[in-house]
Amino acid sequence: MNCDIPRGILQVPAGLLLLVGFAFAALGSAPLAAAEGRHALIVGVGQYSQGSQASVLPGVPKDLVNARRMARAMGVEEKSIVELRDQQATKANIVAALQRLQNQVQAGDRVLVYFSGHGTRFESRGRCVEGLLPYTAGAYTADDILSEEELARYTLPISERADKIVTIVDACHSGGVLAAKTRSLSQELGIQPKYSAARSDCSVAVNDRKTRSFEPAMARLGAARENFVQIAAANYDEVSWDTKELGGIATHSLTECLLGDAKDLNRSGAVSLDEVRQCAQAKVEAQIKPWERFGKFPSTIQIRGARNLVVVATAAGDGRLGAEDRRPSEHNRQLEEQRLAAEKKFAEERRLAEDRRLAEERRLSEERRLAEEQRVAAERKLAEERRAADELKLANEKRLAAERLAADEARRAQDLRLAEERRVAAQREADDRARLERLGQEKREAEERRLGEERRAAEERRLAEEKRVAEALRLAEEIRRAEERRLANDLKLAEDRRAAEERRLAEERRAAGERRLAEERRLAEERRAAEEDRLAEERRLAEERKASGVRLPEDNRPGGSGELSENRLLASSATLEDILAQRNGRLKLEVDAPKRLVIGKDAFGFSVRSGSDGYLYAVMLASDGQSFYLLFPNKVDQDNRVKANTTYSFPRLGWTIKASGPQGTNQLLLVVTQSPRDPKIFVTDAASGGGVLTYSVSDLTARGRLIDFFLGKGIQGRNAQMAATLLKIEEVQ
Repeated sequence: MNCDIPRGILQVPAGLLLLVGFAFAALGSAPLAAAEGRHALIVGVGQYSQGSQASVLPGVPKDLVNARRMARAMGVEEKSIVELRDQQATKANIVAALQRLQNQVQAGDRVLVYFSGHGTRFESRGRCVEGLLPYTAGAYTADDILSEEELARYTLPISERADKIVTIVDACHSGGVLAAKTRSLSQELGIQPKYSAARSDCSVAVNDRKTRSFEPAMARLGAARENFVQIAAANYDEVSWDTKELGGIATHSLTECLLGDAKDLNRSGAVSLDEVRQCAQAKVEAQIKPWERFGKFPSTIQIRGARNLVVVATAAGDGRLGAEDRRPSEHNRQLEEQRLAAEKKFAEERRLAEDRRLAEERRLSEERRLAEEQRVAAERKLAEERRAADELKLANEKRLAAERLAADEARRAQDLRLAEERRVAAQREADDRARLERLGQEKREAEERRLGEERRAAEERRLAEEKRVAEALRLAEEIRRAEERRLANDLKLAEDRRAAEERRLAEERRAAGERRLAEERRLAEERRAAEEDRLAEERRLAEERKASGVRLPEDNRPGGSGELSENRLLASSATLEDILAQRNGRLKLEVDAPKRLVIGKDAFGFSVRSGSDGYLYAVMLASDGQSFYLLFPNKVDQDNRVKANTTYSFPRLGWTIKASGPQGTNQLLLVVTQSPRDPKIFVTDAASGGGVLTYSVSDLTARGRLIDFFLGKGIQGRNAQMAATLLKIEEVQ
């Protein structure tokens, strides 16, 4: 395509749909820096109470350390990590922590929720429900279990406000596939499932129509699929495994991959959660291999929702982080030592408390024996007192019966007297009613005579008013006719004046058109001269470079990186797909653009309408797959702010785009971000070469910088949310 600008016409290599772009800055090789707007809730239950009858999971302390490492790698500050461990991790405390997150999270934040412990499946209202086992002091009831339906309900308000919420559950719901003998053997071998059987027989698969799970629950509640991710350690018919040395094998594997072992398989410049899953799955299979001869097989890590979410920045071309980033921090080691000391102190306090409890029980037993003897003596005394009271009560009842008989006779005499008084009163009332009716009749007759007189007088007044109104209407008609004659004369005069004004304006427009044509001719001549000067300068610089032997670096020239064109196109397309996958499902973006352009003939334009205020970016992967361009904003049109529900059309004044080949498919990524992006992450001023427009070869470094521009260092502000859509535009002959 060709892009015309008043300051001069810019020539670029063929194979580009557009000529506005930036080169990309380098992508950092460390985990995301701790940032405001990142939160983590980490829950782990390994030391279940004896009353719960759930087995101990010795690897959970390791899981909590690994979960904290993952949170830090995702950019969560230490102060923003909430950890609930063993006795702290009751259902009430977990729900309260989720509700606090609902109040803390702001638009654009990201949240990690992690759980390590037992899972279960139980029957509720004729359905098999999956859930997690928090800590309880006694035996579990259905109310103690945190079902996945409840987890979805408590996390939904967070997902409605946050940009993304990631839940990682290292537990399993399929304990029904394990026999008791198998579980016992597992513990002897040092590896055991993270499952606790419910009282009811509900071991059907999670994809049975009678079961519920987290992802469909979130969908039923209306959560946008792009805004949440669920990572589960096992498939519906599998168990996840726990060891004392590594902790949960799935958690251990996910941590290692998230902190550097995962590879950028599609060479998009970023590692997605699905690529992390593939890496972790390979590690799980390798870890379980020694136990396969005992009938233990690896679980299948599951990921649902926004599976291509990018949560940790990774060096372009390098799938690993430094050794220092992979080791637990000194702070975590100190925390672990403090935890072990606290557990030892707690065990000693628990033993002393048990001794005190037994002594107290013996003292209470002696007190209960003495109290029982006193109770028997008191009961004998009370029986004697009740017998005397019964005799006194019988005498009182006889006396009260005689008094009631006398009272009844007095009441009958009183009733007869009152009946006579009521008869006399009724007679008086009848006489009064007759007298009042007679007086009322006389008043009605007098009122009718008065109303008749008033109606006659009113009729006379009405006739007089009709005569007056008829006279007024006649006079008004005469006035209207006179006004119509006056208005007709005024309209004729106004029409004469309008015709004269139109003749004057036509003359002025003709003169202005002549002046505009003269100005356009002058500007065209200036552009032609400027282009000639620029081409001459380019020829001079080329001669100087040729004479001095200076060349552009291999990675900054089209095709210079050594990467096959077909592979580069696939990898660059994956980069745009990875960025698209980070969009917020609640933010809407409507785009209108042609799907096909004829080379050398058609101009390209598009319109955008965003559902929210923000900043618009348009990135193009050219039809040859060799270069990225930032179509908008550009160096002649830099104001990329957009208002909600307002349609913007491009190109705007100062630049145009025309299809110039070669044949192929251009990919246009349109993004509206809630916070602006730093253009220096694309290219520094020094690297732009001083030209009006620049572009970047779509090598691995450039792909990493494009990812970093939208998802990493380029974000200027707390809110990283964005709406996005990806279009394909075909160029044909």
